[in-house]
Amino acid sequence: MNDVRTRLAAFGVSLLVVFTVAGCQQQASMKPEASKTIKADASVGANPEEPKGPLTSDEIVAAFKAAGLPIGTVQVYDAKNDPNTLLGRPGQYTAKFNFADTRLEQPKDDVTGGSIESFANDKDLQNRVKYVKAITESTPMFAEYQYINGLMFLRIDKGLTPDQAAEYDKVFQALGK
Repeated sequence: MNDVRTRLAAFGVSLLVVFTVAGCQQQASMKPEASKTIKADASVGANPEEPKGPLTSDEIVAAFKAAGLPIGTVQVYDAKNDPNTLLGRPGQYTAKFNFADTRLEQPKDDVTGGSIESFANDKDLQNRVKYVKAITESTPMFAEYQYINGLMFLRIDKGLTPDQAAEYDKVFQALGK
């Protein structure tokens, strides 16, 4: 019995190390950069070859603020400062930014609220969604709300209530329309 417990404990520690190395919840202190372009389609499941037009992180944040959402600090990433070191890499997101929701307690060197990742094509988006869902659904400490609009993936912190997360989704789904 002790051997089984030891193996389970080792497996759990291994998973934690893998998730940490993968940067699933890792953030670093970053300077916000210039606004990046985020692609938006007219609706979820829309043909990725026919986007309505790219939106910048500034435009998306402005839409959230215009809807009365309590946006604080915004961190826009590039290939050099992406905490997950995925931005611009083959098969990964092409743009990413995180934003603070001021209803949540904010860590000293990070922002907590949400993140939007943009992808070049639906295959890359779906691969990322599948990967993130595998982690967040199997490990409650990584739980989060997740929404898709065109080639964008919105992730909202679990510290918000379902109704609060739905407020973001409502605005998010209207982007690009």
